[in-house]
Amino acid sequence: MDNMQQVIVVLETLLLVGPVAFYFIVLGLLNSRPASHLVDARTDFLVLTAAACPLVLVPMVTVLRQGHSLALVPVLAVAILVMRAMLPRRDSGWVVYNLTRPRVRILVERSLRELGWEYRPVKGRLEVPDRALSIRFSALPALRNVTCHLVFDRSADRAATAAMLRARLEPALARQQLLPSAAGACLMMLGVGMMILPFWMMSRHSDAIAEVVTRLLLS
Repeated sequence: MDNMQQVIVVLETLLLVGPVAFYFIVLGLLNSRPASHLVDARTDFLVLTAAACPLVLVPMVTVLRQGHSLALVPVLAVAILVMRAMLPRRDSGWVVYNLTRPRVRILVERSLRELGWEYRPVKGRLEVPDRALSIRFSALPALRNVTCHLVFDRSADRAATAAMLRARLEPALARQQLLPSAAGACLMMLGVGMMILPFWMMSRHSDAIAEVVTRLLLS
């Protein structure tokens, strides 16, 4: 294997592992804070997609090198359609990091009462008839996050309703005093551990990387 091939292997490994490792490190930092953090479900999905994209793109590059570019057209079309279908709509909900589902539900109910909106629990979700709103909760305990799904029966007051509820919920989340999270430490260790492989490969092939960089600068 010549120097250029060694550098390509290192870059491919870094491209595959780096975004996922960085994602886990960010999750670990969020889950290690003394307060909860809220992000839009749409933003959370796009960040997760960006972290996972290299896992799909690198195999595609390998297929292109083998001269099977036409086979990628339907695969890319299907992937784009699936991602578009999965992409959450605007004002469709939020992801709360570093808090349990029961606690998030309590804070959402408190926010609804502060807004003066009547609600009723129905099969694990909260129904807000005056706002044509249904709130459903789902959790990923391993990542220590809770998703609040907002489902509207009408779109007229959708943005205003979501904005008012978020304006009440965010300060309530910021006031939560939390102990250090073991899940946050584990996620950070996982992310750092994943980065060891590309860094080890870079140190092992440092001479090849230096030679290729020097060749590119002098060309």
